[in-house]
Amino acid sequence: MLSRYLGVVVPIVCATAAHAQTPPRLGLSGAAKGLSMTDPKTVKFEADLLAAINELRKAAKLEALPMDDRLRVMARRQAEGVAKGERSPTAIEDELKAQRLAPNGSRVQYVAGVKPKDILKEVERDKTATASLKEEFARIGVGAFFVPEDKAPYFQVTIVVAKELDPMAGKPGLTLDATNKVMADAANTIKSLCYDPALRINPNFSGNLVFQLVIGDKGQVDSAKLNVKTNNDGFDGCALGVARGLQFPPPYKGRPVTLNHPLRFLPPHGDKKVGRLADGHVSRVFRMAEGAIKACYDERVKANPSLKGAIALYLLVGPDGAVKNLVVEHDEPGDPALTVCVSTEVHKLVFPAPEFGADAEVRFPVRFEPPPKPKP
Repeated sequence: MLSRYLGVVVPIVCATAAHAQTPPRLGLSGAAKGLSMTDPKTVKFEADLLAAINELRKAAKLEALPMDDRLRVMARRQAEGVAKGERSPTAIEDELKAQRLAPNGSRVQYVAGVKPKDILKEVERDKTATASLKEEFARIGVGAFFVPEDKAPYFQVTIVVAKELDPMAGKPGLTLDATNKVMADAANTIKSLCYDPALRINPNFSGNLVFQLVIGDKGQVDSAKLNVKTNNDGFDGCALGVARGLQFPPPYKGRPVTLNHPLRFLPPHGDKKVGRLADGHVSRVFRMAEGAIKACYDERVKANPSLKGAIALYLLVGPDGAVKNLVVEHDEPGDPALTVCVSTEVHKLVFPAPEFGADAEVRFPVRFEPPPKPKP
């Protein structure tokens, strides 16, 4: 049996033009003369042998190799030439080099036999040959030549395996599309669980996070840390907790992947600074103006005893606590004189200085109910 792999040659006994010697085969002997390699029987034999090889690969959890037509033609020519003693075992190596069909290395296997499965068993006796058939990335050509000996016809076979490089060599085991999708979902979760609560404490809160995640063989997050933080411990810890529970697609070949991913969080108003007034402060100021506002209603209810409902007010309170702007967003009573009177009184209000030293938005409903009718 001849084995060649990356330039290493192990000699075999082969037929020559002068003397018909025994070709490498399963104990069969005879003169090397035969039919054309395009004979349908030969083509079927090649396909059956490749199927047997792919069964071997399947057992090793490897993908099946399709027949490479260029390698098959070369292998057929070599099988016939070796059987007839017309080609040297190294001829195919020269062809592979000349046509640049195996730049990453190759192995040429010679064997003879009658049944594909028996031939594969013969090949498997050579551990190096078996390893070549189990190359994860490879191209294969199986070429056969039928030798119709009178007593024991057989097939002379050449198997060519051209090694290919891992297409993902030097690349991360997960694509950006795969990681970006998971991190986009994570951003939404962090917003609802971590960022929105932080905004209720500080409406101007914003910041950048850069996660460093190590993604394990099944897509789980094996470790997580923040390379860039916001220095809001509550928010940062919450966001990191979400990241630790993420599930990514399994990385290529189960190789761990280190992902560095940035997320930026901005409030709805963007970079504009806003102030805030606590609900208790707002209610207290309106209670102080309750008498003046009630007087507006008492005056108008005399003319319309059924007058009632809420006037919804929007106020913009400046950094000094004064009302800078007032808008009536909803007016259930629908009495213009009442609305003007209430707006005038509310404009006079002075609130505590808003937190964060900026304008604060206030929404407050003023409700009116007619006095109860006296009992008879």
